[in-house]
Amino acid sequence: ADCHKQARSLFHSAKCLDQAILICKEMNSYSEIRMLAERACNLYQQHGSPESGAATLDKAAKILEVQMPDQALALYQRAVDITLVEDSNRQSTEYASKVARLMVKLGLYDQAADAIRREIGLHQQTENYGLIGRLAVALVLVQLARGDYVAAEKAFKEWGNCCDAAEVQTLEQLLQAFDDEDPDSARQALMSPFIRHMDIE
Repeated sequence: ADCHKQARSLFHSAKCLDQAILICKEMNSYSEIRMLAERACNLYQQHGSPESGAATLDKAAKILEVQMPDQALALYQRAVDITLVEDSNRQSTEYASKVARLMVKLGLYDQAADAIRREIGLHQQTENYGLIGRLAVALVLVQLARGDYVAAEKAFKEWGNCCDAAEVQTLEQLLQAFDDEDPDSARQALMSPFIRHMDIE
C-alpha cells in the first residue's frame, strides 16, 4: 500500500510540474521551463512512465524553440535518449528529427550531420527506405553547408540508392555544380520542387 501511495504521489507531482510548465508559458516566463520539464521527467521515470517523461520534454521543447532554442535542443536530445532505452523506435525517430532540424536552424552543421546519420540509422532498423532517401538529401545539403564537398559526395554514394529518381538527378546536378564551381547550376538544382517542399530548415 505504501509503494502504491508513493507511486501515485510521484505521478501526481509530475502532473503538477506539467501544469507549472503551461503556467510559465502563459506568463511568458521561459527561464524555468527546462528545469520544470526535467524534474517532471525524472518523476515520471521513477513512477515507471518514461514515455510520459519524454512527452513532457517534447512539450516543453516546443514552447522553448523560438525563445530559447539551445534549451529546447537539450530537451529533445534527452527525449531521444529516453525513448531509445525504452526501445520506442517511432518516438526516437520523431525526436531525432527535431534535434537535427533545430541544429540546422542554429547553424550547428557538424552536429546536425551526426544527428541526421543517427536518424538514418533509426530508420534502417525499420527498413523505412523512403525516409532514408529524403534524409540522404538533407545530409548532402548539410555537408555542402559545412563546405565539405567530399563528405557530401560520400553521403550521396552511401545513401543515394535509397533516393527516388528525381532526388538522385537533383543531387547529381547539385554535386556537379559544386565540383564545377557553377553557382547558376547549383541554384537551379536547389529550385527542384522536392527540395522546395522539404522542411524550411
